[in-house]
Amino acid sequence: SGAEGPADFILRGPVWPTGSFLGWTFVQAAGSLLGVGLVIKAYQMAEATTVSVFEYAILPISAGWTWLLWGETLDWTAWIGIALITLAGVIIARPGRRSPVAA
Repeated sequence: SGAEGPADFILRGPVWPTGSFLGWTFVQAAGSLLGVGLVIKAYQMAEATTVSVFEYAILPISAGWTWLLWGETLDWTAWIGIALITLAGVIIARPGRRSPVAA
């Protein structure tokens, strides 16, 4: 048959996942649960302003995994965006002057 398009995707019957696909899906799900659990534990153990800064690391780490696994790279505008978002997070997390609390 010819190249598959959107209509072929919608009109074809169900396709059962392979064992390999299900195995990798389980690995990804277990890794996600572990990661979320560790982030929750970090928020329980430390100040939220300290832990939240590390969440900004997900942007360049995701870019690195994308390059490593699929060879895809980000253009310069994406890197500038990542840098600006990370800078904003660092600025927000910095300790600053606190206004006095009214009694």
